[in-house]
Amino acid sequence: MRPPSVRLTLRTVSRRDVLAGVGATAALASCDRLDVPEGTDTGLPEPGDVLPPITSNDDFYVTSCCGTPELDRATWTLTIADDVSGQNVGTLDMATLEAMKAREKEHTLECIGGSPYNRAIGNAIWTGLPLVEIFEAMGIDVPGEAIELQFTGADDYRTSIPITDLDVPVWLVWKMNGEPLPDRHGGTARILTPGRYGMKNPKWVTEIRFGTKPLLGYWESIGWSNTAEYQANTYFISPSASAVLTAGPVRFLGTAFAGSDPIARVEVTTDGGESWTDAEITYQNGPDIWTLWAFDWEAVAGDYTIQVRATTESGKKSALEPSGTNAWGGYNGSMQIDVSVRS
Repeated sequence: MRPPSVRLTLRTVSRRDVLAGVGATAALASCDRLDVPEGTDTGLPEPGDVLPPITSNDDFYVTSCCGTPELDRATWTLTIADDVSGQNVGTLDMATLEAMKAREKEHTLECIGGSPYNRAIGNAIWTGLPLVEIFEAMGIDVPGEAIELQFTGADDYRTSIPITDLDVPVWLVWKMNGEPLPDRHGGTARILTPGRYGMKNPKWVTEIRFGTKPLLGYWESIGWSNTAEYQANTYFISPSASAVLTAGPVRFLGTAFAGSDPIARVEVTTDGGESWTDAEITYQNGPDIWTLWAFDWEAVAGDYTIQVRATTESGKKSALEPSGTNAWGGYNGSMQIDVSVRS
């Protein structure tokens, strides 16, 4: 599978706006087209600007294997099946879900096919509940013989995760940023699996099965990682690659992420790796949520290669190879950009 291209839209806000809760819709990735030519910028950040922490529903990236099904919320059902007994052990509908006392969860998703040319990552506030709580409310016991949770979507997409991920916990969500989950993002309900790339967070889910035999899902059967565990990685959001800048103050903005292993440090080099300087962390809110960073640089005329790297709380680092080291296992690189500075 060749990763889709991405349109990158830059929207920055002032720090004051973020602290006041204004303009909280970051636009990062729409995973279907590229319309930012190299050497151009969509508007450079001003001093003090930051990336907003929450990605709007319209701007959140989209990756789907088989199109976007349109489900009727009034008739949608989710079947809970059990390979141990060979029976369906429960059925959910939207009325049942909406009667439950749902909670909000901030959670970042990143496409396993992401790269410096396809910055498919976004962060949203989701509304739902952990699956273990839903199963408990339905009187469903997880069979001891089950080794996987296996998911099927209305688009026939299939994937699986270890049964132990239930305790992470895995969530079922049906709202996104306060709105009913949009069709393109999995409406009426989708799965959020902490610590694993988007391919393990299936949309339009219509069946959850307690599996006793391993299932190799859609992307996994093509060659993408079956564990799909997040790797530490960094992205520049602005300035763009091959930007032409004017000498003077320049502010770089970007993201760092490693799933459930929070980012502890972000560093930038402007001299080809001879020296590294700590970037400013502008947003950080715990595991499974991206880190946003900013770096101020006094640019003088010349050509430069700028690179950003990250270190997690456990000590893992993003690889110095800008494009990463294992495309099929998920982007793990430290992105770099080439810029020209004119006096």
